[in-house]
Amino acid sequence: MQLAKLDYPLGAVIIMCSFPLPPLFDMPGNSPADAKKNATYYGQDMRFMIWYGETDFIFPPPKTQKAYHDIFDVLEIRDTLKIDHIEPGMTHNYIKEEFA
Repeated sequence: MQLAKLDYPLGAVIIMCSFPLPPLFDMPGNSPADAKKNATYYGQDMRFMIWYGETDFIFPPPKTQKAYHDIFDVLEIRDTLKIDHIEPGMTHNYIKEEFA
């Protein structure tokens, strides 16, 4: 939503146990200029938290984290990723520590 559907920043964006969909997933491999044509907002005033479960079998962290990093890199907004956490032993579920 923040990168492809809104044209203003939110106070923060939290992504939990999720995988990027097009047009985001299609951005890596393009030039920053081409990737930004498919984004509605990519300002440096955003703040993202992404939380992965180490044993998530639906969205495995190595693949999922790389996908998000590649998107943030091509949009030149990696500094907006404030929390990028892989929770040991966590599967594809939500836990109390994630919300704390």
